[in-house]
Amino acid sequence: MRGKRGQAFTLIELLAGVLVVALLTGVAFPAVQGAMGKAKLTQDLANLRQIGQGILLYAGENQGNLPSTSCQGEPSWIGALKPYLGEHYDGIRVSSLDPNREARKSAGGTSYLLNDEVDLAFDRAGNPKPGLLQNQNQITQPSRRLLLFPASRTKAAGEDHIHSGSMGRWHSLLGEINPDSSAPVSRQRDIGSSAYLFADGHAEILGAKTLKARVDQGLNIAENPL
Repeated sequence: MRGKRGQAFTLIELLAGVLVVALLTGVAFPAVQGAMGKAKLTQDLANLRQIGQGILLYAGENQGNLPSTSCQGEPSWIGALKPYLGEHYDGIRVSSLDPNREARKSAGGTSYLLNDEVDLAFDRAGNPKPGLLQNQNQITQPSRRLLLFPASRTKAAGEDHIHSGSMGRWHSLLGEINPDSSAPVSRQRDIGSSAYLFADGHAEILGAKTLKARVDQGLNIAENPL
């Protein structure tokens, strides 16, 4: 009997074991979650690079003009790139970090929204003027101009572009894009990072905190070089 008693765990030992497991889980889970977020961001970079190549190929066949948003009465710009993106089109146009990716896929949309400065605009007199990002050959500082943004969770599934006029304030910016896609939603939405495509075709991961600091300084990140 004494031997059996010696092999049994006391209540204190069991509680201590549970506590250790809980502590280890608390440490390990965020680490695993963080690693998964980084892996998905890396996949976003790969998607954006391929889309960027598709945009450059499209421009090369259209006198330097970039595809337009659906605001111009055209089909979604991402659909215009389908011939350039090949058989992996459906996988490339949505992000694994986007909670609405299946809805966007069904609607023919994308997780990556085009800067609406690719379109013709109108001045106060109603006269048309070229979009500042309309033609690849006329873009100033293309390596610093943001072209594609991660879609906000509140954007409609079929919407294909951001509204650049809403990108000058953090609160309104959050209705357009998702700057913290790699992290759980925080109150200020400045924890985590997202991937972006620049007008020269390169993609980068940018921290939400960095972008918020620039916006808080008065920079509209869609209308100006970053």
